Amino acid sequence: MLRMMFAFAAVPSGCRGTGRTAQSVIAQFKQTVQPMAALHVRPTSKYADLILSGEQPLSRSVHAVLRHVRRNSAAQVMLS
Repeated sequence: MLRMMFAFAAVPSGCRGTGRTAQSVIAQFKQTVQPMAALHVRPTSKYADLILSGEQPLSRSVHAVLRHVRRNSAAQVMLS
């Protein structure tokens, strides 16, 4: 549910300057984005080394990525 609310937070920018209504942006999301994410993104997440939800502040996501890169870079150096 939180992911759905997060996605709908983008509705105003989807309407601004495009002449589209909030209802048309939401309908497009439900008809295309959600099904494609369920079909292609979610099933492949089990192969990911790191998953960012997009629900955290950007600074926390950046910190998580940098921490992951540093840890894996150190592991690669030790294997060489």
